[in-house]
Order: sequence, then structure tokens, then C-alpha cells
Amino acid sequence: MEKIYIIGDVHGCYKSLIALINKLPNKEKSKICFVGDLVDRGANSYDVVKFVIENNYDCILGNHEQMFLESVPTIRNNKNDELFEHWLYEAGGKQTLNSY
Repeated sequence: MEKIYIIGDVHGCYKSLIALINKLPNKEKSKICFVGDLVDRGANSYDVVKFVIENNYDCILGNHEQMFLESVPTIRNNKNDELFEHWLYEAGGKQTLNSY
């Protein structure tokens, strides 16, 4: 039977994610899945997202990805609103934007 590892709340901590995955026994023959919150708070959200995509890992959206996606129109229009301000300054969005 194939082992399944479920990882959540990475929050842009790329080095910690790599260290965790390196410690998983038999990871080459296992399935690794992510259950959201890859981004925000940590300094390397871009690297985390890129790693998940490049390795074709299954992933579901978390509330932090949802806030990021909902903020894109605000970023494109260069206008601030309450949701954007919350994501940027309280939920770690500033670190995510800086990583990109």
C-alpha cells in the first residue's frame, strides 16, 4: 500500500518544508499532498509554490491562497480595500508579494 503524507500550513517556509520532506521515510514511493496555506507569513512563498508545482504534488487551496487570489484585482488596480489591507498587513501577504 502506498503511503500518503499530508502537509499543511507551510506558510512560505521553504527550507523547513524541504527539511520535513527529506525526513519522510520512503518518500520516493509515497504520495505527498498539501492541504492549503502554502503562502504568507514566511519569506519564501514563491519557492514553496514553485516546488509544489514542479513536483506535481496534489494541493487544495487554503484560506491564505484564497485571500491572495481575492487581492489580485486590488493589486492590479492599485487600489486598497479592507480585505487587501488585512491580507497584506495581518495575514502575511506582504511577505508573499516580496517573494514574488
